[in-house]
Amino acid sequence: SGKIDELMSGGSDVIVRVDGDVETFIGRLAARGVRARSDGAEIIVQRDSEHDLSAFDAVRDVAVELGYPLRQLRPRQRSLEDVYIQTVSGEVHAMAAGGAGGR
Repeated sequence: SGKIDELMSGGSDVIVRVDGDVETFIGRLAARGVRARSDGAEIIVQRDSEHDLSAFDAVRDVAVELGYPLRQLRPRQRSLEDVYIQTVSGEVHAMAAGGAGGR
């Protein structure tokens, strides 16, 4: 177990909100080699690590190219429910792996 902040961290994903067509924005990011998907009005940008800053440059450049105002750019955080499900899921997988090895 760890600190709540560490548990709630969404990893390296970044949440982006723009005033404009989300799918067009995602397409432009993909053309630059940046993995992203839509989640309603939000765009989830996937980075290889928290230290990979190139995704931020791509988001900025695409927003400028398209003339879309950038409304939000923040690290993704998980809910307590997400943390619980991941923890329980991990325990179930560990038990299953241990149980299978004992047969």
